Amino acid sequence: MRGRPNRLLAAVAAAVSLAAPAPAVEPLVLLVHLPGARFEAASRLVEAVTNVSDHLAQEVPGLMLEPEVFRRLSDAQLFLASHPERVALVLCDPAFLLDLPPAVELRPSYRLTRAGRGTYRRLVVVRAERDETRLADLRGKSLAAVEVSGVHLDDYLGRAVFAGEVDPAAWFDPLVRVADDFAAVTSVLFSQTDAALVAEDNPLLAAHRQELRVLYRSPPLSLPVVAHNPAVLDAGRRQVVGRALAELRSTRAGRRARAMLAIDGIEQLDAALQTALATLPAAPVKPLSIVVPGVAAIELTPPPVPAPSALRLALPVALPPAPPLPGGAEPRP
Repeated sequence: MRGRPNRLLAAVAAAVSLAAPAPAVEPLVLLVHLPGARFEAASRLVEAVTNVSDHLAQEVPGLMLEPEVFRRLSDAQLFLASHPERVALVLCDPAFLLDLPPAVELRPSYRLTRAGRGTYRRLVVVRAERDETRLADLRGKSLAAVEVSGVHLDDYLGRAVFAGEVDPAAWFDPLVRVADDFAAVTSVLFSQTDAALVAEDNPLLAAHRQELRVLYRSPPLSLPVVAHNPAVLDAGRRQVVGRALAELRSTRAGRRARAMLAIDGIEQLDAALQTALATLPAAPVKPLSIVVPGVAAIELTPPPVPAPSALRLALPVALPPAPPLPGGAEPRP
């Protein structure tokens, strides 16, 4: 009789375990950090990204992505570091990929396109009544710039945005990091900073064109990219996601996303461009400037250093004998 109560308790425990709800599986995430987005209200960006997520849910069976939109770079980086196993896709500026948490790998596979191009430019603007006429005049002045990257921001701005013309950390005093382009434009409009670095198509910049003047135009920079997490999306699923991103017109949600983000679509990147966008640009070679009074300045660009030849590095096998010293003295060893 002793065994029957034990069997009864075991049966009751099994029934309770079957009736208990299974632990909820946290959904995968579409992480978004777009400080250059053309939305002044954060809710509009959330709505646009939600349409992208809804489009993917309709086009990719079994893929449900929860949008996580961050205004501040540090918040986006903290979420990525805390939940790397949940982040499947990241919609961001390429510079965001320069400062990833340890053991997190993101590969830029796709890029937004606008007006038939995958690039845009950034402008340095000042108030129209100021005296500065060129970038060099801003030495020692303050500049507001969007924090698109963390520890590599100065290098990214110096190499990609300013093409080696200035070292931002040494040139501007101070370099003021702001959350988005609207904050940058506002800072210069209200004279909180001397200048601002903003995207050329920012709506607030366009609305105040008469009050601002452009001092500098950057080289072409990449529009935001969609990077995937290879630890979360396998190769087969990535191909399906890629086809869905390329066909935003196929669903109502995708068409709304295109309209709200003001883009033509999303293009796939080749391997070379993927590597380039995930890597800090090389420091440009600056020409040597020679100034002679009364003569126009001459700029010389150093040629590439040739590879050392074996002939130039050849050393003699034995040294020649030392010449005799005066008076017949023997040289010391």
